[in-house]
Amino acid sequence: MERSCRLSEEGCEKAKTAIKKKGWKQQELADFAGCSRQTVVNFYNRKPIDKGYSKQICDVLELTFEDVVELEVEKTATKNNIYAQQESANKTDIKLVNDETGGVITTLPKINGSEANKNTSKQESKAVIVLSGRLLLGALIELNGQKYDVEEVLKQLNKQQGFDLKSIDIQEGSIKIIVSDSPENIDRLNVLFKSRNLVEVLGIPIEKVELLNNNIEKIYIEDKKLQLIEKIIAGEVSGDDLVGTDLSYAFLYKVDLLGINLQKANLAGADLSEAELYEANLELANLELANLVGANLQGANLQGANLQGANLQRANLQGANLQRANLGLAKLILPNSETVRVQIANLKGANLQGANLQEAGLVFAKLQGANLERANLEGANLEDASVEDALFSNSSGITPEMQKDLERRGAIFGDKSFAKV
Repeated sequence: MERSCRLSEEGCEKAKTAIKKKGWKQQELADFAGCSRQTVVNFYNRKPIDKGYSKQICDVLELTFEDVVELEVEKTATKNNIYAQQESANKTDIKLVNDETGGVITTLPKINGSEANKNTSKQESKAVIVLSGRLLLGALIELNGQKYDVEEVLKQLNKQQGFDLKSIDIQEGSIKIIVSDSPENIDRLNVLFKSRNLVEVLGIPIEKVELLNNNIEKIYIEDKKLQLIEKIIAGEVSGDDLVGTDLSYAFLYKVDLLGINLQKANLAGADLSEAELYEANLELANLELANLVGANLQGANLQGANLQGANLQRANLQGANLQRANLGLAKLILPNSETVRVQIANLKGANLQGANLQEAGLVFAKLQGANLERANLEGANLEDASVEDALFSNSSGITPEMQKDLERRGAIFGDKSFAKV
């Protein structure tokens, strides 16, 4: 009998709509359903959760359980047996013997002849090194009142053992450093740890060394993303914590990211409806197809951001900087000039008062009813944009010819509608 279940794709959309109708944040839903916030985060990210909790969440959201979930069946590649398969793959028949006693210390990973070395010499393998301590901002490890730089730890390990370990990622909990090196060095790292010949570095205990295959690496990446979403919802991020992070398709309804640096973050397809993004730095962020309905982007920096296909209905963009932002038509032209893909930014009713839209691409953008008073439109492309009832009073960068064309298309202007250009 199945004890866990997860949302179906269709069910996930229904659950997102349901929480928005209630107007709850994810923490509020967790409180009403009698479960943890992490359970709700997993629920919305379509991760398996306890069947009982899933039913409770569906009940408070007034959803029919059977209509929105799919039951988990037995799988041959669960996280546990993936690890077991990896351990089995590491069993070998080459023994490492103590020179003094003649006793067996451990076994070395089996290498299938010189051809194996040739085939793997240019490849890289990966492993997770688990260290004791607490991870601080700036990739620092804190242990017993001392602070250590992660890169210095790896540098010392490389120096001691002749490795060329490179840090790929760092995760919290017990500190997990995902590293890459040649297959030979990664195997030797594993052997040294298992033989207890490698137990610490710079005085920091090494708790575990774990080889990664593609399946396990995927689990680590997914776990990290969920942990990050949980921290965002809990309000435990600040400053530069989210620079360059992958939050694509994350459900971040009503989250508070006031003043947070999201520069170069991947938020493609993310649901940020009604999110608090006042003065957030979204420069060069990927917001393609993102849901920003009702979001507060007042004073936000969106320079160079990709907003192709984003939904910005009722979003507050007063004072936002959208210089060079792509808010318009994205198209792929084939040799016969056929347009095969069209995505249009939805800015209906958006507040763009004082926004910097210099050089912004707004071709075919939906600007009906939008407020562009005092906006900087110098060099902006409004070709074929829908501007019915859009207000352009005192906006700069508009020539008399442009004004006539916009008025013809239904735009509204005041007495001082254009600047000299």
